[in-house]
Amino acid sequence: SPDNVMETFTRHMAYMDEPSGDGAAIPTWLLAEHAANDVSVLLSGEGGDEVFNAYETHMAWKVRKLYRRLLPKPLRSMVRGLAGRLPSNYEKLSLDFLAKRFTEGVELSTPDAHFFWRHSMNEDEKRRMMPSLGDTRPTERWFSDLYAASEAKIPDELNRISLIDIKYFFIGDLMVKNDRMMMAHSVEARFPWMDRHLVEYASRVPSSMRMKGFTRRYLQKEAMKDLVPREIYARSNMGLEMPHSLWFLGGMTSWVDDVFAKKNVERSGFLEHAAVERMLGEHRAGVKDHGRSLWCLVNFL
Repeated sequence: SPDNVMETFTRHMAYMDEPSGDGAAIPTWLLAEHAANDVSVLLSGEGGDEVFNAYETHMAWKVRKLYRRLLPKPLRSMVRGLAGRLPSNYEKLSLDFLAKRFTEGVELSTPDAHFFWRHSMNEDEKRRMMPSLGDTRPTERWFSDLYAASEAKIPDELNRISLIDIKYFFIGDLMVKNDRMMMAHSVEARFPWMDRHLVEYASRVPSSMRMKGFTRRYLQKEAMKDLVPREIYARSNMGLEMPHSLWFLGGMTSWVDDVFAKKNVERSGFLEHAAVERMLGEHRAGVKDHGRSLWCLVNFL
């Protein structure tokens, strides 16, 4: 609940030890806090999405090719315009969010599209928010440079996308979150899907078997279908991320207003208060769902 988040926030940040925009950090903290009453080790499903291609962005990569082939550019522009007019829903991966992200990102190169479908703020938004960034390297370059550098050894596009996710998302985000939030309660998390032998095996399997047609994690599901209940086998991905987009509209309103007070933002010496205020205003007015970006800013401040 919003109360859980506000009560836990400063304690979780002390153990996170750096700003993190991961919306599952506090739920992971709370999960570990309760689990510590009974166990000292937990098995985690982290890594399965990367190794067996289960992310929505992996599906978007596949649909992008078909979409660009079947729809001429003028028609794609018209669809993008219609998607841009959809009102913000604020639910996680809502139809309007997916439609807006997909129809914009589909026009970009493969690595740039993959970054676009993952980002919280684009370069223009970041530079309005943080004028002191100056001529720093655009964030999407981390994706495109790794994608290009790995082409000789990894010709398969989906495998290169998976490499980006493992290096920058799994290692740089998920493992940091899991290790620090779990160990804060002396609970150790172990990750069977990232077993070295399993990852090496999966990387040799054709990507068309890991994502067959439009079925994500196909190989993983085939291996597990007789071992887990049907309702688990057939359900869609479920993350631990909080509905903070909705909580910014109610439940955490006064707390967020205190965090974003002009004196707090200006004291950071890094953020432009007018840009923060504009983003929060657009979110509350339904112009655009800025929930993830605002959560990053709350963590930074």
